Amino acid sequence: MTTSAAEEYAFDRSWLDNIRINTMHHFVGQVYEGYMHPHICTANPEMRIADVGTGTAIWLTDLASKLPKSVRLDGLDVSFDAAPLREWLPPNVTLHYWDVKSPVPEHLIGAYDLVNVRFFAIVLRNSEIKNVLKSLFRLLSSYCPQYPANYLDLELT
Repeated sequence: MTTSAAEEYAFDRSWLDNIRINTMHHFVGQVYEGYMHPHICTANPEMRIADVGTGTAIWLTDLASKLPKSVRLDGLDVSFDAAPLREWLPPNVTLHYWDVKSPVPEHLIGAYDLVNVRFFAIVLRNSEIKNVLKSLFRLLSSYCPQYPANYLDLELT
């Protein structure tokens, strides 16, 4: 019998775990003086950003308040038990089911200018890292001369 990624999750998806996730988010923001690498260019008003393993969607919600409303922010995860109700999210934030350990759906291939992954160290086995990294790179869009960078922002701690 196989188990789903949602069943394999190391924590219990309780309100206490949500507090842990949100506290870690704010702690990292304080330590690094921001929520993404400072050299990542966010000048493109049509930017598309994915947060893989979005959890409570706090990273996307914070980012939505700092970027133009035209920037598309997608949360990707195997479960949205920890996420706010859809109507509580900013209008440019959407949530999509995707297990990072499974093949990338066609509609997500090349869809993003920035892919954010945080706090994944406990979620992945050593044997899964190579394939997961390949999948994450497949999410990135092709090169655009006007906004010359696509980013995979990883923080695996």
